[in-house]
Amino acid sequence: MNNLENKLNNSLNKAEKFLLFFTGALIPLINLRIKVSFYSISAYMLAVVLLMFYLLIRDKIYRNNFLIFNIGQQDIIIILFILVLAFSLLYCVDKNYGIQRFIKLLIVVLFYFFYKQILIRKPNYIEIITSYAIKGLALYIIYLSYYYLFKFNVTYIGINTQYATRSEKNSLAFMMSILIAFIITDLFKIEKKRKHKFINTLFHLIVIISVLLVQSRALLLVTILQFIINFAISSKKFSLISKSIVILILIIIIINFFVPNNVIISSIDRAFTIVKVFTNNEVLNEGSIGIRLLMLQKSISLFFESPIFGVGLGSFMYYYGDIITYISHNDYLLVLAEQGIFGITLFVLLILSFLKMAYKNYRANKSSTNKGLVLAMFGVSFYFLFINAYDNILFWSLLAFISATNIENL
Repeated sequence: MNNLENKLNNSLNKAEKFLLFFTGALIPLINLRIKVSFYSISAYMLAVVLLMFYLLIRDKIYRNNFLIFNIGQQDIIIILFILVLAFSLLYCVDKNYGIQRFIKLLIVVLFYFFYKQILIRKPNYIEIITSYAIKGLALYIIYLSYYYLFKFNVTYIGINTQYATRSEKNSLAFMMSILIAFIITDLFKIEKKRKHKFINTLFHLIVIISVLLVQSRALLLVTILQFIINFAISSKKFSLISKSIVILILIIIIINFFVPNNVIISSIDRAFTIVKVFTNNEVLNEGSIGIRLLMLQKSISLFFESPIFGVGLGSFMYYYGDIITYISHNDYLLVLAEQGIFGITLFVLLILSFLKMAYKNYRANKSSTNKGLVLAMFGVSFYFLFINAYDNILFWSLLAFISATNIENL
């Protein structure tokens, strides 16, 4: 942390520090959940709820203004999007499943509004939470690497430590795509003196290297995009280039000494399938790439079947009896198929409004937090091309971070 962060941290009482540590450290632990009926609440969400109740008990001003929401244009878009999804329940194939999907999304949207309430009044929380999350992620990656690379002797890492599996790899990669944005920002932060600089840099490099180890092509593309955007919006480009060279050398050294050769070869081969998509037509019919093309074709077919209103929330998996394509692995296509033109228009407007807000906030105040939020929002927007995660708690947390730092609220 820099001097400003230390001052902010020192102004917190012990209970706040503990709750913020708890909140940030639990972000990487995406598989730590508490089951409630058909819905499972993440430990991270529970930590935020505890933080909210603590502020309600301790802070009289916060308590008196708890239900006074700052409603912006982007919030109106969110409300309209929710209404379109609710309307699509009327004609969805499976009402029970559709309602479950809707309730899950409604919970995270309500979470967004309440989390935003906390952060508008406590904007310093964002930097503290993300700082703890980055440290927690680095330690989590080391833990997972031990199990997968050395104990299970496989060439990738996942989040199940009982046996080696690629299952839930997408959720791990999606979480990392958000935190890596803040890691990139912190790596290229220009400061003369920083406490624990060596340890922090080592943690950052471990996470960057793990992008290859997770073997998620989408995560790799998102990380490259975030590096490019970081370079594009930074003013001191020469310093950025020189730092990038040093970081690249350090990454090569760490990989050479600590990552087994078979893992390096497997990770590089996996990454190069991205290039093969454009150079080898046979790859398009193989493995997950072939399945994703089937999903794309199914989404387009469903859209033409009901272009205005879509086929209904949660109905994608019930059409054409194709079990292989029960999810779209693309949120834009999923919304297009299930909510039609109305839904996709609002969803894209939602994404663009937060992208614009994040960049506007950064232009007004070029803090490391605002820069990290810009990179994270660009990364998530791109990642939605490869994953179904628009009801993910971390996505709505990111929106709350951006909305709370909106210059119009300050």
